[in-house]
Amino acid sequence: MNVRFSLAGLILVALGVLLLLGNLNLYHFDWNFVLRLWPILLILFGLKYIFGEKGAGWASIIAIILILGFLFIVDAFGLNSVSLITKPELKSQTITENYSASYETAKLSLNLGAGNFNIENSTNNLIDINSETTLGEYNLNKNTSDKNINLNLSLNSKRHFWLSSINNENSAIINLNTTPIWTIDSKIGASNVNFDFSEYKISASSFEIGAANAYIKYGDKTNVSSATFDTGASKVSIDIPKSSGCEAKFDVGISAKYLTGFEQKSDSIYRTTNFDSATNKIYLNFKAGVSSLNIDQY
Repeated sequence: MNVRFSLAGLILVALGVLLLLGNLNLYHFDWNFVLRLWPILLILFGLKYIFGEKGAGWASIIAIILILGFLFIVDAFGLNSVSLITKPELKSQTITENYSASYETAKLSLNLGAGNFNIENSTNNLIDINSETTLGEYNLNKNTSDKNINLNLSLNSKRHFWLSSINNENSAIINLNTTPIWTIDSKIGASNVNFDFSEYKISASSFEIGAANAYIKYGDKTNVSSATFDTGASKVSIDIPKSSGCEAKFDVGISAKYLTGFEQKSDSIYRTTNFDSATNKIYLNFKAGVSSLNIDQY
């Protein structure tokens, strides 16, 4: 048996079976799943070198059967929240933390995985969270000291081996109280991010985001606000008030940047024309791989 053709044949047969099952509506098929199969190639070629050309064909077939059999057994017994065919359960949550007038400053740390995330409205509570996810559940932890409260919102994600990423859903809408001075620390996977900070007192914010579309709107509620962006291949849009002076610093190159109302001060620093005279100032620092950046004034 020609091993090269047998391995290629096995791959074509496997893809054909998956497409057939998808057409029969036994599960949702997408090509993201195919991309996640690449480690099987390492297994097949490894078997070739272990068993030689004569035995590699049968060994490869047996290996694929064992892998699929293991996954279906785990699915049947509900172990490790594995799902191969069944659409995972969508869990809705509402989480609230009461406001106390003693809180002068507040820090919100976000560890949310990939999904769609919004900060958009005010609340009489300190924070309101409305989430929907198939990936696990959200947890809000807090600790307080003197006049400060630290909040940590995280997604307790279970490991899933779904055949289709089309089943995955993960979103959260977050509302904050406008009275405390906020620090926002965001660590988010490949996501769509829409954070409207215009009504909040934001002293500092940081963003570690995977491949994403991110829209951030800043307000003029504090004299000084700083932000750090450390992102993957992303499109980032930022709105700043015309009344605020803004400095944008770039530690790395950005393939496409559009800065409205800015003038270049050095190779890496841009400032709005009213920077020196403005009472309120916003400092933006871009540390990594933004592929497209727009900063507009409103």
